[in-house]
Amino acid sequence: MKPGRIIKALLLLLAVIAAGSRPARAAGADRFDSEAVSLMMAGYEALESEQYEQALQLLERARKLDKNSMVIRTLYGEALFSLERYDEVIDLLERDAEKIELPESEVLSLLAYSYEEKGDNGKAIRWYKKIIKRDPQDEWNRRRMLELLKDEERFQELIVLYKPLLNPESRNYPLDLFHIGALYFRIGGLKPAREYLTQALRVDSTLADACQLLGNLEENDRNWDKALGYYLDYLKLRPTEAGQMLPRVLITARQAMSYSPPAGEAGAISDSAAWAGFIDELDSRGDEGGGISEPAMLRVMAIGNEAVGRFERAIEINRKLAAADPADRFARRSLLRLYYSTGKYMEMIPIYEDIIDPRDPIFPGDALQLGALYLKKGEREKGRSYLERSIEADETMARAHQMLGHLAEQEQDWAAALDCYTRFLELEPEALRESFKRLAETSLKAERPEVVAGILQDAIARGDTSAWAAEQLGWMDFYSGRYDESHEVLKKLRRQNRISENGMYVLGLTQMRREQYGEAARAFAAVNEKAPAYYLAYLARSNSLMLMGNTEKAGEVLRLGLERVDENNAEGRRELMYALANICHELGDESQTEQWLRRVLRLSPGYAPALNYLGYFYADLGRNLDEALRLIKQALEQDPENGHYLDSMGWVLFKLGRAESALEYIRNSLENLKKQQREDREYSEVYEHLGDIYLALGQAELAREAFNSSLEIDSGNQEVERKLEELEKGR
Repeated sequence: MKPGRIIKALLLLLAVIAAGSRPARAAGADRFDSEAVSLMMAGYEALESEQYEQALQLLERARKLDKNSMVIRTLYGEALFSLERYDEVIDLLERDAEKIELPESEVLSLLAYSYEEKGDNGKAIRWYKKIIKRDPQDEWNRRRMLELLKDEERFQELIVLYKPLLNPESRNYPLDLFHIGALYFRIGGLKPAREYLTQALRVDSTLADACQLLGNLEENDRNWDKALGYYLDYLKLRPTEAGQMLPRVLITARQAMSYSPPAGEAGAISDSAAWAGFIDELDSRGDEGGGISEPAMLRVMAIGNEAVGRFERAIEINRKLAAADPADRFARRSLLRLYYSTGKYMEMIPIYEDIIDPRDPIFPGDALQLGALYLKKGEREKGRSYLERSIEADETMARAHQMLGHLAEQEQDWAAALDCYTRFLELEPEALRESFKRLAETSLKAERPEVVAGILQDAIARGDTSAWAAEQLGWMDFYSGRYDESHEVLKKLRRQNRISENGMYVLGLTQMRREQYGEAARAFAAVNEKAPAYYLAYLARSNSLMLMGNTEKAGEVLRLGLERVDENNAEGRRELMYALANICHELGDESQTEQWLRRVLRLSPGYAPALNYLGYFYADLGRNLDEALRLIKQALEQDPENGHYLDSMGWVLFKLGRAESALEYIRNSLENLKKQQREDREYSEVYEHLGDIYLALGQAELAREAFNSSLEIDSGNQEVERKLEELEKGR
């Protein structure tokens, strides 16, 4: 709050006075006056440009030159006020202001505002009263004083000071009438309260609070019908307050119907049995032709039935009300609430379509709900349209952003989904945990995990010191390729003993990336101790041991996993068996390799990696070739562009003597592996197969090129070197 600046005209007038209205003085005295005015004008200009410290310095110098100028002192006080030095303002101005009957309004304002800023309402009110005494038409300061009087509960004074504001031409007129009526009501002046509140409603029939107070007055006078009418008017204006108003409405309606509870029945309004009895009484009177078809009483019955859980009856009554009056939004809003409570979501759509209005303040919420309903119905474009309109009307509609994210996710537009989820969390940061899994998965599919890492960093910066937030940051740093940062975060949590099994698992992954295989194996072992059924940790631990050259120990870990992982976890057991087959193959145990792969396929007959592996295994050994062909075909049916499966098919065809067909598959294999940007080492064996096929087709030069390509990738392959030597001998 800032007091109004002293007008420039006053300063110009003082400048004229200083320059020409005094008797002539010596040259020094003239310079003295003109310098004070000049400093004062400069100080004023500094105030206008909000350079308060500079203004204070200039005006301090002006005060020293002219100690009697009230204008300079007032401007100096304004500079102090702008710097929030309220005690100094009071010390500067209050003593002189007390001596003058009607001080300048600027001085009074500075004193009133300073006391108000200090929280001393009593003294602020005293100076506001002086302002009003000086200028009775000062509406701004009068209303400021009224707010302080209200805070101090000085209601008698409020009424007297409010009345001068009454002006039928003012847009505040109906509210001012209401406030005076409410004040009279508070101090027990019921007759004037009724007069002012009634007049307020005549001027503005939308004043819901006036309806409520008039209902209280009529209830106090036991005019139950009138009280009920006012309460129902209040509910029409504020349908969202129905739940709070229901007890009073029911009491009033019961009195209006001269209803008495049966003997022994509790009369407390909190007793749902009493309410149910009252609603039954209303229904029976309606059946007897007791005038219950009136909209007001039907509305009471609808509210009451909803309150006691009779939703179908409440729906029936509200439908009747809505059909009778197309403008009855209360009944339609009640139907929306009831349909939602009873799961009749599709019946909500036509009601929303009927009442939705872009001019309505609650339009953004209505558009959001309607968009959600259309999505539930499967009409995506209509759903999208209403959600976008919701955001256009109010960009802060967080749930609309979230739902648009769900829609983009369904359409596999991962980047758009991530943007929507990010905006949702900017608006509702407290929803991070409940929506994190979806957010993280979307960021990985969009290949932008760093976005989620940034969100977590912001949450931590805002004060989230939980282990959960730190762990998730470790996860997302890992997926962002920030392995050292991930390792640092998770290692710290481990030292603090605040890390979960998931966090320990990711710590092991970071250590593998850092080629710390021993530490990684220990981390995965710790996971297995705390979570014996966590099959991924057995796989990762086995892999780290393999990289350390301890293949037999890697197999033991996988067998331990099979003992511990639940029989119902088909996926976990399948992956452990598949990994065991691979280890047996590495150890040269063909029998065990075949057995484990067959166990995998008994558990998951359509598992493509195992179908391909077993088919290739047979092809490489040159046995069961027809079965191998069938297995690899099944794998390719699931993933026709998989470079490894294409290589397997080429290899089994070659073993079956169909070299021309095999050549096409091997070429396609290399092309697809390059498209998938596989590592070079994965091409070495395929190039060797290509060389073997060219050799079988009598194309020695092309075979030589293929073998050389294989050696460029895997220079230690002695078998390929032998084939090249034989080619050289055959030249």
